[in-house]
Amino acid sequence: MLPFDSFLRRFFFPEIFRIEWIVLAAALTLFILLPHRSGWLRSAKGVLDSIVSRRWLSILIPIGTVLLGRALLLPVLGIPAPSGADEFGYLLTAQTFCLGRLTNPTSPVWPSFEATNVFHVPSYQSHFPIAYPLLLAATQKLFGRPWLAVYLVTALLAGCITWMLHAWVPPKWALLGGMFVAFRIGLFSFWMNSYWGGSLVALGACLLLGAVPRIRPQEGRRNAGRPRYLPLYLLMAALGLVVLTNTRPFDGGVFALVVLLWMAFAIVSDRATLRQVTLLKVLPALMLFLAAEAFVAYYQFRVTGSVWRLPYTITAQQYGVAPPFLFQKLKAIPHYNHWEFYHFHVLYEPGIYREQIAGLRYSHIFYVRTLLFRANLYGHFYIGPLMVLPLLFALPTVFSKKLRLPWIVLGGEMLATLLESFVQVNYIAPLTGVIVLLLISGARRLAVFCLGSFPAGRRAIRALPAVCLIMLVVRLGSFSDKSYQLTEARSLPPDLTWAFSSYRNYHREALEKWLNTVPGTHLVIVHVQPRHWNYLEDKVYNGADLQNAPILWARNMGTADNCRLAEHYPRRSYWLIDDWSADLEDWRADLRPRRVTAEELCTFGWERDSVTKDEVWRPVARPLSPSASLVNARHLEHTP
Repeated sequence: MLPFDSFLRRFFFPEIFRIEWIVLAAALTLFILLPHRSGWLRSAKGVLDSIVSRRWLSILIPIGTVLLGRALLLPVLGIPAPSGADEFGYLLTAQTFCLGRLTNPTSPVWPSFEATNVFHVPSYQSHFPIAYPLLLAATQKLFGRPWLAVYLVTALLAGCITWMLHAWVPPKWALLGGMFVAFRIGLFSFWMNSYWGGSLVALGACLLLGAVPRIRPQEGRRNAGRPRYLPLYLLMAALGLVVLTNTRPFDGGVFALVVLLWMAFAIVSDRATLRQVTLLKVLPALMLFLAAEAFVAYYQFRVTGSVWRLPYTITAQQYGVAPPFLFQKLKAIPHYNHWEFYHFHVLYEPGIYREQIAGLRYSHIFYVRTLLFRANLYGHFYIGPLMVLPLLFALPTVFSKKLRLPWIVLGGEMLATLLESFVQVNYIAPLTGVIVLLLISGARRLAVFCLGSFPAGRRAIRALPAVCLIMLVVRLGSFSDKSYQLTEARSLPPDLTWAFSSYRNYHREALEKWLNTVPGTHLVIVHVQPRHWNYLEDKVYNGADLQNAPILWARNMGTADNCRLAEHYPRRSYWLIDDWSADLEDWRADLRPRRVTAEELCTFGWERDSVTKDEVWRPVARPLSPSASLVNARHLEHTP
């Protein structure tokens, strides 16, 4: 956790936020104080009215903005390369589907290939839900680019939020909400520029939340839906449920449960709606949901051996010490084959868990600090300085009868996240539509705010689109792809603002690019210097087809196990990397790995130098025993 005095500093003064606060203050001053010429405003209003009169056009415009805008940014941002454990995990599952199977066989030398979020027993697979990997696999199979799934889903999210808002607010405000998502999430954010974003789960939540007022007209705006389309609305709600439960099972499940309980109570208590929602109309939606969940159950049976067991529970059992929820206790420390996993699962994660437990049990001030940390993390991404004024004006809408459901969903989801041991922006991704709806509702209240007879609120609202566009230009012109991401990613977790594209593992990318220029197939053995390890710079990630992969990444297991690894892959070139990945400013190792022979792998090993306290590659007197654990006293004394 961060020191208490850094919370305010982090909220107001990440580098991009300093500029945004200044631009916002200047724009508000200009728009409020300077006299307005009404001619261009009337023209803009006429164009806006003509767009929102065609509802489908107002939905397509945010989609087209994201598609065209991100396409124009390809020379700057390019197609993102995977960098972290989550991204490689999603791509592992997607590659498995592309091979025409649900899981992969366990390798005889699997301890050398261990990676975060991946298990090798009872089968080789990542622990992530399957909704996003299915889409990644589809675009990989059809177009050869899994990122196209991210590209299309994020664009559809902007359109779906516009469609959802049509059922809650007037059309022009719905369009503004969709454009807000298009500019703030659809271009530079990590939801668009990585493989672990929350676009899909947010899309599923918007499908469900947009279907509610159309199924039950008493919710949201009057006449939001048409009765003859009721089966279609029910199908969209069912699709939203499938997406929610198969992207983020807990967070999405809580969101779906709150909405379904509200809908069940409302429909049962309203006879008119109850007469419309007949079994014949519900049946297609029910069949869609049951068919999807049956497939998921079969997938879990193939991967874990049980239809009831989630893949996540496999990695939690084999590696985890800190439980996923605060009401659970720490588990016994399992055996680890590698120091990296001991550091992450025994030293790093339980430290976060213990801090929150200590705050709950012993220090309420300390727990308030953790709540402020969460508020900062969520505010950075979903709100930012741009929407602070609409947020303040949205607070009184908690008493609005029309917005009762969004506020209940927001409260229920936030309470559920407080039970989780860890925090990340994606954990509340189902609330994206709810947050945008409440911000737009606050913007509507701000628009009618007056100081006496002076329309201060209306002029302030006109400043916000200008600030949004200016900040896009600032992000594009002042922050290059590489320098901005490295600067922002030094903190853990990184400053996940709207402008943070994604963390990049530049060292691994450069190594892979260079190895692809060397003829043949390769086996790269990574040796970690414990005093210099950074899990964000980890390099050992592999795809689904270990046998035919052009480059295999393996962890150093000692002379005997490295020799056995070479015997299992005899026709590859062997390379060694002395990983000093935490030394971001001055890598002490060569960028290119060291080429070795199979004989050297069987006679050389890493031993600790008595002078430098680091480990060096030298001949060993005798081979180490196979599968010797690297988590022992020799390594623990290097623990940061």
